[in-house]
Amino acid sequence: MITDYQSNAYRISYQGVSMTENALENPNLIQVGVVPGCTIMVAPQKSYGIDYLPNGEYRSWTLTGYNTRLNRTEAHYIYARLERGSDDAMVLFSVNDYATDGSIGGENPSEDFYYIRIGSITATDSLEAATLDREITLDYGKLFTPEGNDQDAAGWKELFELTAEGLIRPLKRFTSFIVQGTLSIIGKLVINDKQISDVARQGDEGDFLQSDESVPTTKLLTGKYLDLLRQYLINKDREDSTKFLLTMMAGIVVGEKGFAEGLTGFGAKIDKKGYGEMRGLRLWEFLEVPELRYNRVEIFLGIKWRVPGAGIILSCTPDTDSEGNQLTTGTCTLKLEEGEFGAVSKDDIALGIFHFGDERDATEDSDDSKGNFKFSGFATTYFRVTEVSGDNNETFRYALRPGYTIHPQPQMNFSCYGNFTDEARKSSAYETRTYTRLLWKQNDWEFTVGNIAMQYGDLTNLNIFGLNMSGYSMYLNSVYFTGTINQVKPDGTPVLVANDRGQWESGTKYEFYDRVSHDGILWLCVAEDGTETEPSKENADWLLQVDKGEDGAGLTYIGRWESGMEVPEMGVVTMCGSSFSAKNATNNPPLWCWTDNDGNRFIFEDGGYILTGEQNSLEYEIIAQKGEDGPYTEEIYTRTTINSTPSTPTTAQIDDYIPSGWTRSPSGISVSYPYEWVSKRRKSTDGEWGLFSTPAVFAQLSEKGADGLQGCVIRDSEWALNTEYRNDSDVKDGSLPVRYIDVALVRNNAMETGWDAYQCLKTHVSSSSITYANTEYWKKFGANVGSIFTSLIIAKNAKIQLFQGNDLLIQKDDGTVTAGMTGSNSGSLVRIFAGSTYENRASAPFRVTESGEMYATKAHIQGEVVATSGSFSGELKGATGTFSGELKAATGTFSGNISITTAYNYKLLIDSEFAEFRIYDERSQSAASLQGFSDIPGSSPQLSLSSRDNKYRADLSVLQLSVGDDNGTFGIFSSSGIQFRENGEVYDGYTDRISFEYNSLMNRNLYFKGGILYKVAIEKK
Repeated sequence: MITDYQSNAYRISYQGVSMTENALENPNLIQVGVVPGCTIMVAPQKSYGIDYLPNGEYRSWTLTGYNTRLNRTEAHYIYARLERGSDDAMVLFSVNDYATDGSIGGENPSEDFYYIRIGSITATDSLEAATLDREITLDYGKLFTPEGNDQDAAGWKELFELTAEGLIRPLKRFTSFIVQGTLSIIGKLVINDKQISDVARQGDEGDFLQSDESVPTTKLLTGKYLDLLRQYLINKDREDSTKFLLTMMAGIVVGEKGFAEGLTGFGAKIDKKGYGEMRGLRLWEFLEVPELRYNRVEIFLGIKWRVPGAGIILSCTPDTDSEGNQLTTGTCTLKLEEGEFGAVSKDDIALGIFHFGDERDATEDSDDSKGNFKFSGFATTYFRVTEVSGDNNETFRYALRPGYTIHPQPQMNFSCYGNFTDEARKSSAYETRTYTRLLWKQNDWEFTVGNIAMQYGDLTNLNIFGLNMSGYSMYLNSVYFTGTINQVKPDGTPVLVANDRGQWESGTKYEFYDRVSHDGILWLCVAEDGTETEPSKENADWLLQVDKGEDGAGLTYIGRWESGMEVPEMGVVTMCGSSFSAKNATNNPPLWCWTDNDGNRFIFEDGGYILTGEQNSLEYEIIAQKGEDGPYTEEIYTRTTINSTPSTPTTAQIDDYIPSGWTRSPSGISVSYPYEWVSKRRKSTDGEWGLFSTPAVFAQLSEKGADGLQGCVIRDSEWALNTEYRNDSDVKDGSLPVRYIDVALVRNNAMETGWDAYQCLKTHVSSSSITYANTEYWKKFGANVGSIFTSLIIAKNAKIQLFQGNDLLIQKDDGTVTAGMTGSNSGSLVRIFAGSTYENRASAPFRVTESGEMYATKAHIQGEVVATSGSFSGELKGATGTFSGELKAATGTFSGNISITTAYNYKLLIDSEFAEFRIYDERSQSAASLQGFSDIPGSSPQLSLSSRDNKYRADLSVLQLSVGDDNGTFGIFSSSGIQFRENGEVYDGYTDRISFEYNSLMNRNLYFKGGILYKVAIEKK
C-alpha cells in the first residue's frame, strides 16, 4: 500500500486506516483495518452542504471498514462514504467516479451520503486467473491551519481576534487543527474564557508552583509542568497504571502492530459497542454466556432432545413425613438468567440425568425404545410437574414416576418430552447415535407405536412394537415432494423410473424417461437428449409402453365437492385446489372436515370447509395435486407533490428490500401529497430478484366529495343499574354530535380474563328487568373475547383491574373497590385511600390528600417519631418518640417532616414541603417514593421504585409507566402505546396490520396498536 499526505480537502487520523492488497494471495481480496475511533475531518464544501460546525470546528466522521472482495477487473476508487445525518462513515470501493454529493456526471445525487475520494486501486487482468497484482494508493490528507512564525502571523487572522481589552481570543478550537510552525504573540491569550499568561516552551526548567495561574497549552510540554501532569495523565511513552476505572468510549486496540481482522489478521480489538475480536482466550475460573456458537463440530454424548420444556435445577427440596422420611414429592427452583421465564408447565413429563459417583449411577447404557433410558455413569430420574408458581415460573412442584426413587438434583439438566393433559406440549424429538425419533400425542411415561410420528436411522428397535423392520431406513406417515426419486442397484447402477408428464403437447420438449399419453397410448421418451417430436410407432425417440385398449368406463367430472353431494364410482370432484377420483359411490368428502356433535360441518363465511388435515384415502384417490405458488412479488410505494413519475428504484438481492424514499405499504394520499406511486419486482424460480418496474400511479387525489358520517365511538365500562347504555349505529341523520356503542363488562372469575363482555344492541336505561342477560338489549361476545379482554393487556383504552382512567384502583374478589390512588382533579383531592369505595374516598379510614395531609383511624408505629408539633385526640403510645416542636393533645399541626424507622432499620419519611413519601432501606438507600406532584406544585403525582443496587428503576405517573436501568435503557407504557429506548435509539410500538395467507381465498390478519396485538382475524383477501 502506498500512502501519501497531499489533499487539503480532508485529513484522516494518523495510521487510522490500513489496507492489504492481494490478501491471501488473491488479487481481488482487500483486507481493511480501521483503528477504533479513527476519524476523517473534512474542509467545508458549502456548494454540497458541508460547512463548519456551530462552534467553528471542521465537521468530522468516525470511520469503519470491512474486508472486501472486488468483483470487477477495472481500476477502483476508494471513498470515505459519509452519512449526511450522522457522524458515521465507511470505507467504500467502487469503479464509479462520484462527486462529493454522490452524483455521477452531475446526475442522481445521493440524499443520504457524501463521497470523499481518499485513494485508488489499480486494475487486474482477470478475476479468475489474475496475472497483475493490484496496488493500493491511499492519501491520508493534510488538512491544517495556516503556517505561522515569529515575524509573520498573517496566516492566523482567521483563527484569532483581538478583544477590546487587548486579549487574543481563538475563533476555533485548537483541537481541530495541526499547528505547523511556531507562534509568538505579545499579549495575553484567552482560551475557553480563561486568561493564559504563560505558554510552556521546550527547555523550561523548575517546578510548577501552586500560585501560578497560568495553564500550559502547547504540545511542547516539558520541564516544570511535565512531572506534575504525569500525575494526572496516562503516559504514552512509558508503562503506566491507574487505580481508578478507565473508560474508553470508542473501544480499545491491543497489539504490537495494531489490529487487523480475519484469520490472517493480528492484534485484538473491543469496539465502542463492546464487541471484541482477539486471537485467543484463556480463562482460569469460568465462562458465563447466554449463547455459545461453535465453529464446526457440535458433540453430544447420550441423547439430544428438542422439547417444549426444559431447564436446569437450582435447588430441590424433597417432601418428608412427620418422622423425617423422604416422600416421592418435592419442590424445585429453576436456574434462570435475568428476565428469563421457566419453560415448564403443569403435567409436563420430565426426564433428567445426574452423576452421583456411587452405586446409584448406571453401569451400562440402555434404551428399550419405550422411553426408559439408562446412561453409564449417570442416574436417571423421571418426574411429573404438578404445579408451577413464581413471577417467572421459577418454582415447580413435582411427583416422581412410580417405581423411581431418584429426586431431581441441583445443577441437573432435564427435558419435558410430553404432557399428560396439554395437547400443545405432547410433541418432542430426540437423537441418539443410531437413530432420530419424532414423538407426538405423548401423554404417558412410556412411548407406544402411536406416539412415533417418524423415525429415521436404525429401525431395528421398532420390532418391539410389532413392526418388522431392520437396518438403516426411515419410518413415517405421508411423503410430499417436488423433486425426483432415484433408485440404484447394489452396484450403483441407476434404476430408471418414468416421469409422467400427462397429455402430450405439441411444441413441448420432453426429457429422457418422460412418459406421456397420446392418442390413447402411453409413450416413454428414450431420447437421451430429449425430443419435441410427436410420438408414433415409427419414431425411435419414443417407446410404446401401453397400447390403446378397448373403450370402457371412464372418469366423470362432477365439480366442486359440497355437503349432501352423492359422488358415483369414478366420479371426479375438486377440493382445496386438488382433484380426487371416487373409488366407490360415497357422500363423504375427499378431505375430512371438522363437524359438531350432530355431524354438521363447520364452514367459513365464504362457504369453505374447516379441514382436519387428513385425507379420505379409503374412498378417494388423488389424481391432481394443487400446484405451488408462482414467482414471489414485492411492491413498494412512494408519494409526490406533483404528477411526475419518480425515478425507477434500484434493486438488491435482499428479501423485503425497501430503497430510500420508498415504503413497504401505501402511506395514503393527502392535500400535501396528492399522488402515490407503486413499483413492483418479482423473484425468479432460482431465487434471483428482478429489477423494479417503472413507477405507476397507485392513487391520486380527486375532487373533494361530501363528508361521510363519523363512525361510532366504542365505550366500555362495568355494567351497573340505572345507567344509560347506547347503540347509535342506526342514527345516521347527523342529529348526534358523537355516536356511541357501549360495551359492558361483568366480572366472572371462572373466565381466564376475569370478565364477560356484552355489546349494547339498542339504547336503554338499565334496570332490574333490563340486565346484561336480556338478549333483546345485549349480545355477549363469543369465545374469541379472550383476544380482546384478557387478564393481561396493555392498551390505550384497556379495562383492567388496576388501571382505570386516571386512577389506580384495587378491588376485592367480588369487584368492590377497597383501595387506590387517584389523579383526578374532581371532588376531594385525595390521592391515596384505603378502606372505602372510590366514591367515598374523601372519608376513607386511611387517606392522603394532595396537600400532604394524612388521615388514619388507626396507626401502629414502632421506633422513633420525629415531629415539630401535632395533635392527638386519644391515647398516644410509642416505643420511642421525639417531638422538637409544639405537641398539643387537643389540637395541633406538624410543620416539619415525619420519620418512622422499622425493626429492620427501614425508614419511612413523610416530607411536608414536597408532599412526598420516601422509603429508605437499612443502608439509607432510597427504595421507593410517592410524590403528590412530580416537578412543580399542581402537576400529576408520581410513584418511583428502585432496586437495591440502584441499577433498575420504575416510575409511575398518571401519564405513563417507565421501567429502565442505569445505562439509559428503558421502556415506556403510555396511553399512546409502548416505547423502548436504548443507546439513544427510540423504538415505538408497531401500529398496522400484518397479513399471512390462510388459503387461496382467506388471509389471517394480525392487527397491532402501539405494539400490542389486539385482534387476530381470518378475513377475505
